[in-house]
Amino acid sequence: CVRSRNEDAWFADARAGVFVVADGMGGHQAGDRASALTVDSLGGLADAPPTALDRAHALRRAIEGANRRVYDASVGDVRLRGMGTTVVALWLHGGQAHWAHVGDSRLYRLRDGELRALTLDHSPVGDLVRIGRITPQQAAAFGPMRLLTRSVGTFPHVQVEAGQDAARPGDRYLLCSDGLTDVVPDATLARVLAEDGEVAAATRRLALTALDAGGPDNVTALVVDVI
Repeated sequence: CVRSRNEDAWFADARAGVFVVADGMGGHQAGDRASALTVDSLGGLADAPPTALDRAHALRRAIEGANRRVYDASVGDVRLRGMGTTVVALWLHGGQAHWAHVGDSRLYRLRDGELRALTLDHSPVGDLVRIGRITPQQAAAFGPMRLLTRSVGTFPHVQVEAGQDAARPGDRYLLCSDGLTDVVPDATLARVLAEDGEVAAATRRLALTALDAGGPDNVTALVVDVI
């Protein structure tokens, strides 16, 4: 089964090239609120002027702003205390892909049949990979990690990790919450993304694959094609 309440939120504006997935956490309705506030903050990037904009900087600032909104809301309402959220965001423009993330929601890129994770979880195991103590292959053996070392809104300030690369026609990106990656291995993600040509079909199949695998969490996946 899955949670009766969906604490995931997402935003997609193909015209602006802005895509966001957030996975909230916290008691009662706090997780819902945290993810919704974060997605609302980043969704504003879609209305930014298209020229003379440092997108990497804008992504960082938007997540930092979301962090402050979530934190202030949690401090101001005892029912929301301790809430937070993960976030992963992708901004495609002018042949470039810019991304930023906090937590364990992930961004993948499928290029020429090869799937590559562009983000690394902010978790104890992910941090060991980050400093070179273990390999990504060794990290996979640990299984799902419920503990995060960074999240949006838990503290007054957050460290945002970001990256960028050239985007090529034919590239396919996947933004997803851990409801997908906790139960579906990367090899299966790659196969589904490669086999299903239509974005809607690929997205639906990913969600069904996670549910068939017995995933206990909500599943959010955004598939984005570069044309």
